[in-house]
Amino acid sequence: MLETGQPLHAFDYEKLQLGRNGIVVRQAEPGERLLTLDGIDRELTPDMLLITDDSGPIALAGVMGGAATEVSETTRHILLESANFNFLSIRRTSQHLRLYSEAGQRFGRGMDPELTPLGLLRAGRLMESLGGGTLHLDIADTYPNRPSSKQIALPLGDVKRLLGIDIGPDETVRMLTALEFGCTVQSRGEATTIDVDVPSYRLDVSIPADLIEEIARVHGYDEIPSTLMRDVLPPQRSQPQRQGTEQTRDILAGCGLTEIISYSLTHLDLINRLNPGQPEANPDDYVRVANPLSTEHEFLRQALLPSMIETLQSNSRYRQRMLLFEIGRVYLPQPGEELPAEPSRLAIGLTGSIHPASWQTSPGEALQLGFTHLKGVLETLIWRLNAPEIRYQAASHPALHPARTAALHMNGEQIGIIGELHPQLRESFELPDQPVALLELDLDALIATRQPRRFTPIARFPAVLEDIALVMDADVPAHAVQETIEAAGGELLRHVELFDLYQGESVPEGKKSLAYALTFQADDRSLTEDEVRTIYQRIQQRAATELDAHPRQ
Repeated sequence: MLETGQPLHAFDYEKLQLGRNGIVVRQAEPGERLLTLDGIDRELTPDMLLITDDSGPIALAGVMGGAATEVSETTRHILLESANFNFLSIRRTSQHLRLYSEAGQRFGRGMDPELTPLGLLRAGRLMESLGGGTLHLDIADTYPNRPSSKQIALPLGDVKRLLGIDIGPDETVRMLTALEFGCTVQSRGEATTIDVDVPSYRLDVSIPADLIEEIARVHGYDEIPSTLMRDVLPPQRSQPQRQGTEQTRDILAGCGLTEIISYSLTHLDLINRLNPGQPEANPDDYVRVANPLSTEHEFLRQALLPSMIETLQSNSRYRQRMLLFEIGRVYLPQPGEELPAEPSRLAIGLTGSIHPASWQTSPGEALQLGFTHLKGVLETLIWRLNAPEIRYQAASHPALHPARTAALHMNGEQIGIIGELHPQLRESFELPDQPVALLELDLDALIATRQPRRFTPIARFPAVLEDIALVMDADVPAHAVQETIEAAGGELLRHVELFDLYQGESVPEGKKSLAYALTFQADDRSLTEDEVRTIYQRIQQRAATELDAHPRQ
């Protein structure tokens, strides 16, 4: 096989049951089974091709022989088989059974039928000369549909049209003849055509363009001159989604994150592991690949977090500090539609120390990345994209920490989830004993909310800075307080920033104190003390009315 390229198979002749029919090549029948040479009993399907004798299947055609007729130390007579099969049939059989062999790989790519007797005779002569065997000169040959030799008409004008260079008939014939093509030059009027006889082993050559590719290869791609298009370039159109995606990559890379690219295929065992306490994933709810290469890459993913966690797991043996992100598509089946929806998602995973390892800090002193750091990366992304402010709302997720998980809302719609991996799952995936912060959001929805960045003149008049501390129920969200302050402050309140959260002495149990820095400013004048006091009092009244929040004493 290695010398001629022709796979062979040897049967122990005494183990064959050759009756009236002898060796028969046929399709498998429903329910038939075959114990192959690797010791596995395989169930066969009607689209598989078999080599059989009177007892039934003795080999999977073109893939692997059967154990019942295997050659052993006691073998004295051998029946040597050399054949040629339809490459699609062999490829389907190998993939269906997940059975890969040297013969199957060669037959699966297509073989020259003329090699069949050559490989058989060469092997027989080697057995005779090296093994002391006696070669039986009779060959049983069945060749019902011998293919006719292929002949392709190659117009020289097509060579110039496709390659952009003028190669004469003599040079064209020289190159093709060197590749063992038969050539006959025909002149038909002003046009010249070369009739090319294709060797039987060149299964890849069937049309004139294939011959032109061979000519370009022999002539040398580097010898073909570069030329500019003669036509007008098409108009350049803006691609906001693509531009937003590339900008997202640049921003996250600027934050110190590294991009990863994972498989779009996953397996249900991983999905079930990340959803403890939930019903097992239903295969019918996922898009399944018809011919998966392995059981670990069988279904199209519906989320990026599973592959992100797998990547963190596989890299944790080499390093403990990882800042990763991935932009990719997920595949969501649509009722009544043949094809799934394919939205783009963004996933981020952070774990390890905040700063890289240094001689200045010991491992025990290093602060760890967590929820708040991932929140900072997200808010940097939102600010740089000039998207609307994002809101956080307490939420739950089977894979995330119950007290450190939030849903991400933008313009009143949930676009993602952020949190820390549940400690039990972290142990299950053998990740280091440190927080693992994760995020996944709908990137299409985020990019669609981008707004043009507008600049305003720097104010000529000074700002007035004030602080306000409000005591309220502990379950009042901070964003609700900020929205109330901004609404009450009006256009003269230019900026509101939370700078302190306090719970302790002087604050009743079940309450909390939030302190905000307020910036008041006008474009046309300096604000007076009375104007600022009026706005300040209005903020206090609105907070008391809407949130039952009162100034801290």
